[in-house]
Order: sequence, then C-alpha cells, then structure tokens
Amino acid sequence: MPTQEERLAALEQKVTDIELERLYEKRKAPQLSSDQLYDAGQVNHRLTMLLGVASGQETSIKVIESDLGVIKEQLSGMKQDNAAFHVKFDRLETRFDGLENRFDRLEKLLLDRLPAA
Repeated sequence: MPTQEERLAALEQKVTDIELERLYEKRKAPQLSSDQLYDAGQVNHRLTMLLGVASGQETSIKVIESDLGVIKEQLSGMKQDNAAFHVKFDRLETRFDGLENRFDRLEKLLLDRLPAA
C-alpha cells in the first residue's frame, strides 16, 4: 500500500497533467465547436470536483488514523485493567476456597459435638 507521501505525489502529478491538458485545450479552443467546448468545460468541471473530493478524503483518512491510534491506546489500557481484575479475582477465589474449608471443618466439629439422634 502506497504511503501518504507517494499518494500525495501521485495526486500532484495528476493535477499537473490536468492543468497541462487544460492549457492545451485553451490553445485548441478556437478550432473547436461550441459543443466540443461545452464538453471540455464539463470534463474540467468534473475533474476539479473529483480532485476536491480526493483532497477531502485525504483529510478524513488522517482523522480516522488519528482516531484509531486513540482507540488502540484505550484498548491497551482496558487489556491491562482486565488482567489486573483477573489477578484480583483469582486471589478472591483462593480466599473463598480457604473460607469454605474452614466452614466445612467448623460444621464437622459442631456435628461431632451434638448428641447422636
């Protein structure tokens, strides 16, 4: 995939080509009919519109890339928080297992002290 600089250089080259074409068309203008002049004008207009759209998209792409960088940073932070939660939950689970063992022993001691039914 071409870099931004390569894409910008290609776009600049296209603009230069279009301007040269337009100058050539101006020189040929007296030899063309009014329909041909109208068609050439329409082509120039549409090319100008396309260049405007392309440059607008370049700006949009830069904004999207910036936003993606922010999202990546946020995801990285969320991954770290998630890992910390896993560690804490593992500790809690270990403590609850220990409490369960103590309660089982306490229950056994109490049942052993009760008179037989």
